[in-house]
Amino acid sequence: MQAESIKSEYAPGGWQAEFVNHEGDGEVYVTIFSGPDAEVRAKEYCRTIAPPHFLPANEKHFFANLSIEEIARIQSVSPLDDPSVLSGGIPEGEDVEEFVREIYDARR
Repeated sequence: MQAESIKSEYAPGGWQAEFVNHEGDGEVYVTIFSGPDAEVRAKEYCRTIAPPHFLPANEKHFFANLSIEEIARIQSVSPLDDPSVLSGGIPEGEDVEEFVREIYDARR
């Protein structure tokens, strides 16, 4: 899984963290940061947040009834050291619905 932070084309002045799964079907996971320190937060997110991994695709794991700790170990996920990297997002006073609509419109 490759992680990269880039200027966002969806949020003016924003940055986004992208995770690309080259081992799977080429899925791309995007998290958008805006507001103060958006660039710093996106880079920190790429550096500290484990990308979305999935359990091996076989029935044995799907029905194994694993604990959270076991799933985290299998996915090589570590605890979040600084939860503030998840803060921010939509600047105060911005319309969330309009923001989401712009993202969907840009994808068409």
